[in-house]
Amino acid sequence: MIKVNIDATEDVSRKRVLPGDAANSYIVIKLEGRQTVGAKMPIGGSLDAVSLQNIQNIKNWINKGTKNN
Repeated sequence: MIKVNIDATEDVSRKRVLPGDAANSYIVIKLEGRQTVGAKMPIGGSLDAVSLQNIQNIKNWINKGTKNN
């Protein structure tokens, strides 16, 4: 389960998942490699482990308000 609207542990100025705002959700920032601390996600995985389509699906889910679906 992904917890939404709680502080990211590596950057407490950001939320892990900010409903309705994928661009500022820390999970997306980490998946896209835009973080200023810590490593790109997935940690220990291949840089191509998460496809661009899967990242877009996560962004769409967040932008739609992170509904439980």
